[in-house]
Amino acid sequence: MIDLGDAGSNEPFLTHLLRGCLLFESLLKENPSDPVTSKTSDLEALLRRLGKHLGVKGTISTSCADFDVLVRSLKDKEPLHSAILGTARTRNMLSHSVVWETESLNRRTYDLLANNIAASCLHAIACLYVPQK
Repeated sequence: MIDLGDAGSNEPFLTHLLRGCLLFESLLKENPSDPVTSKTSDLEALLRRLGKHLGVKGTISTSCADFDVLVRSLKDKEPLHSAILGTARTRNMLSHSVVWETESLNRRTYDLLANNIAASCLHAIACLYVPQK
């Protein structure tokens, strides 16, 4: 559907991505391995707190000033660390603004974003919900 034309809104696709990002955030907040005491904790604080469980290393920043820059930076086979941070940045960008302008969103970049978000969710489940041996 995204390839049908240049005119029109990308809102359905961006809303779909946002829902996946919110699922990721909910998985972090509701995890049984290291429960969060405050449900109002922001995503960056959650990632800093749970980063060791998720294998996220280095600087954790979830801010994103320009969604188009984020979309253009996507690559095939992103490392999981990059996928998780990209998911967090996507969540913050899409949920903190009603203006979702991006010229770089096309079928390929949408699929890359969706794959990163899905991988982040599955990784959170594997690390936080499955008992480690």
